[in-house]
Amino acid sequence: MLDAKNVTADPRSNYYGCSEFLDKVLSAYLICGALHHFGMENVDDKPTQNTYNGQQIDADAKKTYVNEVIKSFVQQHVVHNIPQVQAESKKLLSLSCQVCNKKYIRPHALRKHEEKVHGLQQNSTCNTNPFNPASEQAKEQDMVYNYTHQTLVLLLLRLDHNNAIKLGDGERVLRLYKFFCLYFKVSKCPKYAIASLHLQAQVNCLLSPRLAHSLTWNRFVNHQGKVDTNFPMDLDVEHDNKTFKADIHSFKGETTDKSIARVSQATEPTDAILSAFDQSTHVRKPSGKHTTTSTKDDIMALVDHLQQEELYKTIPGRKHFAFPNMKYNVLADIDVHNLGSWISKSLKRFS
Repeated sequence: MLDAKNVTADPRSNYYGCSEFLDKVLSAYLICGALHHFGMENVDDKPTQNTYNGQQIDADAKKTYVNEVIKSFVQQHVVHNIPQVQAESKKLLSLSCQVCNKKYIRPHALRKHEEKVHGLQQNSTCNTNPFNPASEQAKEQDMVYNYTHQTLVLLLLRLDHNNAIKLGDGERVLRLYKFFCLYFKVSKCPKYAIASLHLQAQVNCLLSPRLAHSLTWNRFVNHQGKVDTNFPMDLDVEHDNKTFKADIHSFKGETTDKSIARVSQATEPTDAILSAFDQSTHVRKPSGKHTTTSTKDDIMALVDHLQQEELYKTIPGRKHFAFPNMKYNVLADIDVHNLGSWISKSLKRFS
């Protein structure tokens, strides 16, 4: 419908094309959500629900109204229960008895002790998940609304992550990786899950306070000095690699370890000298910025299409052809007890 031919089946083959498409989808879903939340038929209509009744000149009242409206929308359509390690799982992490606090080295020895001495049944809570909402248990669910919910959750987390990078908010990035770790875990991406957990372990317990602070905040580069012009440090390294490849190409294949070391050490000073020479001779250098075009038409085309499907209404029995079994909360599949055991084993491996 949008003629987005740059979007590929594998996002890694064209990341920017897929990223731009996801931005359009999120904007369209949010606009449709706003129309539903305010009781509007289209973007030119006037709100009939959740309207502002305060004074037009009262800036504080307007700010309070905006925060309340956004909070109510997020709580209704985005927020869901997140699995947390409960008290039983925390005791399992320390491998101590829930009753007498007797410590054990092996988990099976602890379970045997609790069953025989105290009569505790370990499997009584493993098959039930307290984080599964009532809508998950319903026989006739609206899979289309479940898809809407999952789209908002994942794409808003992605948007929050990108915004945290632009603002250089390392603490928010680390907080978001706690959520990402759970999604990596339930999506069967063990390498990403273990990397996210390792990052949390480094900041919270493995590194010294000085190194933990450095790992949290020294993750970005900002060449313009503006508040929202930060970008990841590894992207800056890729820019240096581009300059290095251009310099090493002059060796015409006669490269040695010594020449590679010399060129890599001289890459940054050489680039600075060339930039200073271009500036003194008034040679205009291409900006290198990516051109951005307006996506308003594509977003409004998506809004017109999605409005007809009533994505924010709950109609039991609806489902997408490609996603007939869409869950309301994919994190409800996480076994909290196994999650606690995995964290415990991983922390021992890290240490």
